[in-house]
Amino acid sequence: MANRLFGTDGIRGRAGVYPLDASTIQAATEAAAARAAARLPGRPFLVARDTRASGPWITRQVAAALERAGVPLLDAGVLPTPAAAGLILDLGCCGGMVISASHNPAEDNGLKFFTDRGFKLSTAEEAAIAVRVVERPVPARTSAETPLADGSGRFHVAPDLLGRYVAGLLNRCPLDGLPPTTRVVIDCAHGASTPAVLALVDCAAFRLQAICAEPDGFNINRDCGATRPERVAAAVAAARADLGFALDGDGDRIMACDATGRILDGDALLYVFADHLRSRGQLTGQTVVGTVMTNLGLEKALAGWGIRLERTPVGDRHIQARMLDGALALGGEPSGHLILQSPAMTGDGLLAGLFLLHILAVTRRPLADLLAGYQPFPSRVFNLRAERKPPLESLPPVRALDALLARSGGRTVIRYSGTEPLLRIMVEARELESLQSAMDALVEELKGMVQPGDSAAAEN
Repeated sequence: MANRLFGTDGIRGRAGVYPLDASTIQAATEAAAARAAARLPGRPFLVARDTRASGPWITRQVAAALERAGVPLLDAGVLPTPAAAGLILDLGCCGGMVISASHNPAEDNGLKFFTDRGFKLSTAEEAAIAVRVVERPVPARTSAETPLADGSGRFHVAPDLLGRYVAGLLNRCPLDGLPPTTRVVIDCAHGASTPAVLALVDCAAFRLQAICAEPDGFNINRDCGATRPERVAAAVAAARADLGFALDGDGDRIMACDATGRILDGDALLYVFADHLRSRGQLTGQTVVGTVMTNLGLEKALAGWGIRLERTPVGDRHIQARMLDGALALGGEPSGHLILQSPAMTGDGLLAGLFLLHILAVTRRPLADLLAGYQPFPSRVFNLRAERKPPLESLPPVRALDALLARSGGRTVIRYSGTEPLLRIMVEARELESLQSAMDALVEELKGMVQPGDSAAAEN
């Protein structure tokens, strides 16, 4: 019951409303910081955020909680989530937090907690914090303020920390050999990666263009970024660029686009990365870590190289945990959370983009050639607003969908979202079109079981 505080990726909701009201923010922060400081007393707790207007207000709640807990605050300002994760380790912090709702709209926000090694908290660690929040609520010290008290556009960047992150990216992904005429467009989603991308624009030895790079506190992820990759695809076409990248609000995921307008999701990039690491003997365990959402086409393509795809639950922290357990080099999700082995492993959209450019520079092969063997299975995703969440195993349409796809050599993944009030349904099969009418009927039946009235299903 208590762990309902945490979803798939930390605590997330509407700023100022439970679970992101001042009292809960402070209680959760104090609980997390106390646990971190008990292991490493005297060390600072790093706090970073994205560009949402509510970020400064939440930062003040966090600062109040850290003061109460007696834990020093290291305010890193606006930084991508992966930059914060790496700096926690590099700077010897006892732990840290990123204030962000990732790809969600600007009115949402969230808390992502990290260990002293820069790793996402385990389920058990989250549960311990949630129990403490429920059992020992903390009266808010600054509850009279509103989430938007500062207005928009007021955020700071710590240049020294930003510089360390950008330098680390370029050290990991040398781009020697990339033709200087190469043109790349990066959609910053008006988010936390904006300062880092603009720094890369200034130092890149190739033609790099940033779009959606004017955050005002309210435009993060709005009609842009990784959830709207068609925006960068249009920009690539207009600029006659070779490649485009679309990041999300906190910079931990990426979608790519080639010169033809083809959108490349996380699975497509995993295929290219796995081939590159395999060919150089760097793919440890001949294993790639994906999730239950990873396309069957990728699994079969990897199997052709003798590579095993291991699936985890949705969420990059589960991928991270499995990679750590097996000392594995590569993992990711179709959504664009891609993790490359490093001391502090977390999804890093900008790192993944630069790694793709590195592969192109090293191999001197066009991207189309690198993707020639990848044929994803056709898929459809339905997102049903779930105002009720009955157990999935109790719903006959779920069992019927599973059986329908299994008979066709395909599969279903049906789950409640951990970050939004949605029932997510994903179906895959080689001949998916022939199953359309039967699928639609079963999805319609499910809709009536999770939401009242005649609300429509939204399909991605």
